[in-house]
Amino acid sequence: DILKYSLEDTEKPVTLGDELNYLKKYVEIQKQRYGDRIVIYYEVDEALLNMRILRLILQPLVENAVHHGMRQKEGKGELCISVQALDDKLMEVSVRDNGVGIPEDKIRLILEGGYKTSKSGFGLHSVKQRVELFYGIEDAVSISSQPGCWTEVRVRFSYKTDG
Repeated sequence: DILKYSLEDTEKPVTLGDELNYLKKYVEIQKQRYGDRIVIYYEVDEALLNMRILRLILQPLVENAVHHGMRQKEGKGELCISVQALDDKLMEVSVRDNGVGIPEDKIRLILEGGYKTSKSGFGLHSVKQRVELFYGIEDAVSISSQPGCWTEVRVRFSYKTDG
């Protein structure tokens, strides 16, 4: 299911409900890998489940939180995925973890697309580019962090009802 979903046209919008179902399958794989070390909470405005959004927006956010934030953390990692309407045209997705955090200079590089390692560095910047191009929203992605404590990535985008 995950492979099929990820290979479909990434520019074709899906419902938020479909995107969350895919994300939950991805999270189950991560839970098999990390066991009880990671707890995930969802805070989703159910009135938004039929809203159409770009495919594969949420998974890279969660993957980064787990891989870069919580994998290196001592003890239990917590991740909160929140989806809320900001008004009748904008919605915000927030992924907050209690991981190792990100220094301010690294946040700037990530958002500008200048942070790359041999294994990573494309996920958040790719989400930022896709959302900004598709929805025409500047600064659609923001990152807040306190090194050693937490990181929160927020993505704002417009949406429309299904149909």
